[in-house]
Amino acid sequence: MNAIFKGNLKLEIDEAGLEARLYLAPDSEGAEWTKDKILTLLNNKKITEGVDLKGLNDFFSQGENLFPKETGAREPLTLIIARGTAPEDSEPARLRIDNLSITPDLQKDADRVINKNRAPLIYERIFENVKVERIIEKKPKLPFLAAKKVKEVKWKKKQILRPVRVAPGEKGRGYVKEGTRAARIVPVKRGRNGLNIFGEEIPAKTVAEAGIYLSEGLKEYGVEITAEKTGFFRYGENWIELFPYTRLEYSVYQDENGLCVWLDFYPGESAPIAPVLNAILEECRKLDVDPETLLNEDGIKQLLADSVSNKTPLEKQSLSLKLDAEIHINISEDKLKALLFLKKGRGSGKELSIREIGDVIRTKRLRGIDAGKLKKDLLDFIQGAELSLKDYLLVEGRNPTVGEDGSIKWLADFLNKEEVSEVKQQIHGRLDQLIDLRSLDEFPISEIEDLALVKERSKIASVEPPTAGEAGFDVHGSVLPGQKGKEPRLKIYENVQLLKNDVVALCEGILAKGTKGETVILRVHPHKNSKIKVEVSEDHMKAFLTLLPSVGTGSPLLPEDVNKEIKNTGIVRGLKESVLKEAIENAKAGERVENVLIAQGMPMEHGKRGELLFHIARASGKSVTITREGRADYRIQDKITSVQKDTLLAEFPSPAGRQDGWDITGKTLSAKDEAPVDIQTGKNVERREESDGSIKFYSRISGELLFDGRYMEVLNIHSIDGDVGLRTGNIKFSGSVRVKGSIHSGFSVLSGESIIIDETVQGALLSAEQNIFAQKGVKGEGRAILRAKKNIKSYFAEQAILLSVEDIHMKNASLRCQIKCNGRLFMESDKGHIVGGRVQCKSGLEAMNLGSERGIKTEIHFGQDYLVGDQIELEQKEIEKLNKKINELNFSLNRLDRALHPDHAALEKIRHEKLYNMRIMEKRTRRLFNLREKFEKHFPSEIIVKGTAFPGVVLESHGRRYEIKDKKNKTVFLFNPVSGRIEEKPMDRK
Repeated sequence: MNAIFKGNLKLEIDEAGLEARLYLAPDSEGAEWTKDKILTLLNNKKITEGVDLKGLNDFFSQGENLFPKETGAREPLTLIIARGTAPEDSEPARLRIDNLSITPDLQKDADRVINKNRAPLIYERIFENVKVERIIEKKPKLPFLAAKKVKEVKWKKKQILRPVRVAPGEKGRGYVKEGTRAARIVPVKRGRNGLNIFGEEIPAKTVAEAGIYLSEGLKEYGVEITAEKTGFFRYGENWIELFPYTRLEYSVYQDENGLCVWLDFYPGESAPIAPVLNAILEECRKLDVDPETLLNEDGIKQLLADSVSNKTPLEKQSLSLKLDAEIHINISEDKLKALLFLKKGRGSGKELSIREIGDVIRTKRLRGIDAGKLKKDLLDFIQGAELSLKDYLLVEGRNPTVGEDGSIKWLADFLNKEEVSEVKQQIHGRLDQLIDLRSLDEFPISEIEDLALVKERSKIASVEPPTAGEAGFDVHGSVLPGQKGKEPRLKIYENVQLLKNDVVALCEGILAKGTKGETVILRVHPHKNSKIKVEVSEDHMKAFLTLLPSVGTGSPLLPEDVNKEIKNTGIVRGLKESVLKEAIENAKAGERVENVLIAQGMPMEHGKRGELLFHIARASGKSVTITREGRADYRIQDKITSVQKDTLLAEFPSPAGRQDGWDITGKTLSAKDEAPVDIQTGKNVERREESDGSIKFYSRISGELLFDGRYMEVLNIHSIDGDVGLRTGNIKFSGSVRVKGSIHSGFSVLSGESIIIDETVQGALLSAEQNIFAQKGVKGEGRAILRAKKNIKSYFAEQAILLSVEDIHMKNASLRCQIKCNGRLFMESDKGHIVGGRVQCKSGLEAMNLGSERGIKTEIHFGQDYLVGDQIELEQKEIEKLNKKINELNFSLNRLDRALHPDHAALEKIRHEKLYNMRIMEKRTRRLFNLREKFEKHFPSEIIVKGTAFPGVVLESHGRRYEIKDKKNKTVFLFNPVSGRIEEKPMDRK
């Protein structure tokens, strides 16, 4: 619906027809105006060009807001409703003179040289083709013939200057030097016609075209006018005239570093040399230079005379005496320093250049020069005032260093002085145990400085080898190797071994350490005290004895010590004397006696009925499992007690008579009667009272056991209110599982029946003995695996593995999935596309589309029992293992056969093992052959495509591949067992 403006409207058009204005005044009694009405008004006025529709729309969108909120009359609003395009007039070419004014000292010369009374000598440049003839000699075809003279004619362009009469009005003057720009030409500007608001063309004004004219000595390069000679010029509206003129000029200056004095001299018009010479000599005296380094007065005078005589200017003429540059590099005898000497050139002498310095440095083959710093320092020197650079360090080598000495890092825990004294006394008392130590002469007991108890194969110390010092290098980059420190001195005797850098004890015992000069000496001799350990159970009903005999110089086992230890533990009753005696004798004979039962009490027996005894493993209720590495795993939780049908859950044992008991400390244990707990049974639990008086509880179904101490029931479905994640952990249940939320990535659900998921399945593992129902689909993230021994039904599947013994049903697409079913795959809607991935379906599939427009590779395998294919893969892996095992046995047989004294018993054992493995391999090979024959069996199947099969889809059956290269619409693909090929046919329209 159009907005309405109520008020008075007035339209005005300017005389040129370039602008139309609307004057709008609000008035409640005025006419009603809409956008369409105003456009109709413009159309009636034949206004068609430049109409401002946006401004009109903005006006009607804001309406009354455009007018100030005041009472009484309001000023009208002006709106430019249409605007035409004004014409642009043409302009002739014109000159734009550079700022080259005449300085006051040249003004008199300019007035003298420029003849203002005569008309400008201006020319029009015309180019004509001119014929040029010349005689040339043409070589003969044969060498002995004379050359022929031939006339050659060429055409060349020739410039002709044609005088032009121009308006003599002079606009200005200037001074320009040879080769510089005097002016620019602003090209002709072409006119452009305009357009009024009625769509009528407005012609632009045109002017007569006029060229730009130059005098001799000026040249036109594109739009630039350049002087071919130095002089004064004057210019008019479209002309410019040059008057050649040069004046005597000179300049005396030093270079940036002040080492050389230069002269620029332009002879100009003829003038006496003497005043100029005196002025130049005065300029030289003002400079801060040694007069001895400059040319004398006669030399400078001759330079000026030659320049004036030849009329050639002197540009950057040296007034300094000649001095050649010098470059030297000195390398020290030890080649650890390279020093640079430089002297600058002066006057007409050879100059010092960075490139030449670099060439000299390269000849010395120096390494490690800081090129950036060197370049900066050389530039600073060359640009500086110093004449020479002495002993500049180009590069410095480095002397090699001596490394750290090797050391011994002790790992053994040495005894303190008092403990060393006690152990030495014990060793002296049992020297008979050390008669086999050959090192006692070189390393007697008296020279032992430290002792430590060590275990077998324990590390005593580690030898830290000496380190090599840091390598050095000379100025040429040659490496000067570092020197190693001193090796640690170590001598080892019995039961000590040096393995690489580790010092290891070869037996359990005592480590003896001493020193001879700078050498550390080590020895280990067997030493282990006998050990007596009596352990009493927490209920004081049993006592166990452990006796470990002494080794080497360790303290021996004494019977009285054993009896003392038993007495200290408080054992007064139930001691088995014969067992104790036998244990002591065995230990004295050197045998280890461990955990021998030497005392036992009499347990009490309660009357009536005992406690409820469970025959199944019940869930602990823990929400986390601590792994062996000490990590908390919230995925493994123990909250479900899963039972099988007809399982004995628990029982009250039959009643028994009451009898008091006693423990091994002599304490009496009084028996008592206990009343049975009243257990109520609920769903799917059967209570049986047996003839022996026991009460037993059985599960009627497979499911989850619920027991609160009084009430027992079994449910056949485990329901989860929410998601499977960190709150629930992994789920493993013998019955069906119902998940009312989603299953998060990294978790698993294992069911003895079916799994129903109300929301989505992420990257999780699902395994069911029956069916799996994923109501909202599978977002597999490349990790999801769904296994079902019956069917799988899902809304869609994405980047997942689906394995089903029977059928798989999906409503929407399968994207990049690995699918295997021994039934049929049904894509049950118009969005049932299979894009990417690999499908193996024994009985074929039905889908809307296969693949996609982008040509994503999609594999479809059909017509074979793919469960048999899985069995073939397993058999092949087992056969590979058997082959590897038989090859290892053959190697062992060959090695034993080649032995000097063959072990016939071992040979016979390996032969029997080889024969056994070969028989198993023969059975598995026959089984593999039968499986392959079974796998080749064809099952009737079809690939039905209701929509389009795109290029990139590959079909396979019985080793035959069919690649789709062009789009196939509404097509059925099937395997023909007779021809052995995959064929296609149109889909039945019904």
